[in-house]
Amino acid sequence: MSMPEQFPISKQANPAAPAPGGQRWLRMEQPADYRAVLRVHLPWVGLLAPVFLVAAFVPVIGELPFTMCAFRNLTGYPCLFCGFTRAFVALAHGRWSAAALQCPAAIPVFAVAAGLLAWHALGLVSGRIIAPGSALRPGRWTWALGLMGGGAVLLANWIYRLAAGLP
Repeated sequence: MSMPEQFPISKQANPAAPAPGGQRWLRMEQPADYRAVLRVHLPWVGLLAPVFLVAAFVPVIGELPFTMCAFRNLTGYPCLFCGFTRAFVALAHGRWSAAALQCPAAIPVFAVAAGLLAWHALGLVSGRIIAPGSALRPGRWTWALGLMGGGAVLLANWIYRLAAGLP
């Protein structure tokens, strides 16, 4: 009994031919129905595009007159994510040095989010499902190391903010 395909493919060159070198990094599939493309790419674009649009249109300000951080309101100290909003706004306006001083961990997060937005927007525009190839699919240990590394970066960023006395 064979497993059903997740996305029915209408245009495929030669299924018996070996995968070209490009499919090692990216897999592009042309589904029979555009709704399959929407199911894969639209949620990501719908999540990330508003973040970048708001960051681009909000004026760059040093410190807000209020705080929405519950941890900071309770303890008086910034949380692990304090400063990300101001840094994203500064990055969207091209002020890289201000973002690096405010929240250094926001720069790689901004870059990854911009890459994901471009990836999924390209999928929507091209009408293809763009998926990572075998070289880009992380294994179980890669996810674990990535999560631990991300947690270490957040912790280092938090210690930097506390040591620098940033709000």
